[in-house]
Amino acid sequence: KILESQEEGSGIGTVASSANVMTVHFDAGSCYDYSELNLLVRSINLALPHTILAIEVEGGTISTDKAVAKSRDIVTLTASPEEGYILSGLSGVDNYGSKVKFNYNGNIATFEMPLSDVTLQPIFKSAEDLFINMPTLGTKTVAIPKEVASFRVYDDGGENNYYSNSAAGYLTVTVPKNHVMRISGNVYTESANDSLFIFDGGKTGKVLWKNFVEDESSIPEVVTSDSIVTFYFKSNERKANSGIDLQVSVIDATQLFEISVKEENYQGTIIPNKTEAVYGDSVSLRAVPKKGYFVWTIDADGVEDISIEGKVASFKMPCSYVYAWPTFSKVYSKEDGLYVNMPWRGIKKMPIPDGVTSFKVYDDGGMEEEYRSNADGY
Repeated sequence: KILESQEEGSGIGTVASSANVMTVHFDAGSCYDYSELNLLVRSINLALPHTILAIEVEGGTISTDKAVAKSRDIVTLTASPEEGYILSGLSGVDNYGSKVKFNYNGNIATFEMPLSDVTLQPIFKSAEDLFINMPTLGTKTVAIPKEVASFRVYDDGGENNYYSNSAAGYLTVTVPKNHVMRISGNVYTESANDSLFIFDGGKTGKVLWKNFVEDESSIPEVVTSDSIVTFYFKSNERKANSGIDLQVSVIDATQLFEISVKEENYQGTIIPNKTEAVYGDSVSLRAVPKKGYFVWTIDADGVEDISIEGKVASFKMPCSYVYAWPTFSKVYSKEDGLYVNMPWRGIKKMPIPDGVTSFKVYDDGGMEEEYRSNADGY
C-alpha cells in the first residue's frame, strides 16, 4: 500500500509504484456525494539519470558524491559551513514540487534520488539570527558557537511550512561547557499521532517534555542539566500541521541568581541560607513562626521540587530568580479553613504537623483561580 485515502479536498502529493504495476482502489461509500477523483499518472523511465543542482548561498557550501543519479539511487551530501556559521537546515524539491527527505548524520546527509531532477538548497545561519530545522529522518548534530545567546528550533518544514509526513528525526544540540539551555515554545500537531520529545542530554536521557494527546501544546520552561539536549519528532503518514516553534536560551551555568523572601509579618518570618546561588546549588529556607502559629507549608516560585522537613525547606536552585514564602497557621482543620495547593510542576514533599485533623487540597490555582495549563505536579 503506497497511500491510504486522506481527508476531503486534500491533495495526495506525489507517490510512486515500486515496479511497473500500480492498482488504484476508489471506495466512495454511500453517505455523501463529492465532486471527483482527479489523478495525474506519469510513466517514468527508471534507467534515465537525473541531474542534481545545488544552489549557492551565503555561509557555506554543499557538495554531493555524484552529479547525476538514477531514481532511487542514494545520494550523499556534505555541508561545509564557513567560520561563524552552522548548517541550520536543508531543502530539496523535484520537478513535481515534492520535497526530498534527508537522513542526517551531523553535516552529512543522504537522500533517495526522486523521479526527476532535484534542486538542493542549504540553510546556513550565523549567531545573530540562528534557527535550526529538525531533520526529517536520522540524527542531526549541531554545536552552538559561544557567541550565541538564543536560537529557535523548527520542524523540518521550517518557520512557515508544515512538517513532513512519516518524519522520525533526532536533533542533538550542544552548547559551550558550563552552559545550560532553557527551552519553551509551542507545538501544533495532529492529535495523538505526532509527538515531540525533549531529552536531557542524548537520546537515552531524562525526558524533559513530551506531547502525546494535545494537537496544540504550550511548552513551559524546561532546563537541561548540562550542555546537551536532544529533540525527537515523529509524525504519521496521513496529515501534517504547522509543527514546532521553540525558543532556546543559552544560560551561563556559573551565573548567580537572586533568592528573595517574603518580609516578616505578625505570623512569622523566613530566612534563606543564602541570598544568591548558581544553577543546581543546594538552598535551604528556615521558617520561624511567631507565638501561637505553626509552620504549615513553604513555597518558592520557579522551583519544581521542594522538600519540607519540620520548619526547613530545601531545593536545588533553578536557572532563574526565586521568590519564597512561608504559610503559617493557627488552625488545625478544614472546618477552620486549612488547605494546601498542589504544585504546578515537580514534587512537593510536605509533612503534616501534629494536631492537624483535616485539610483541603486544591489544584495550583487554589480555591478560587483556575489551574494552569500543562500542570504536572505531585
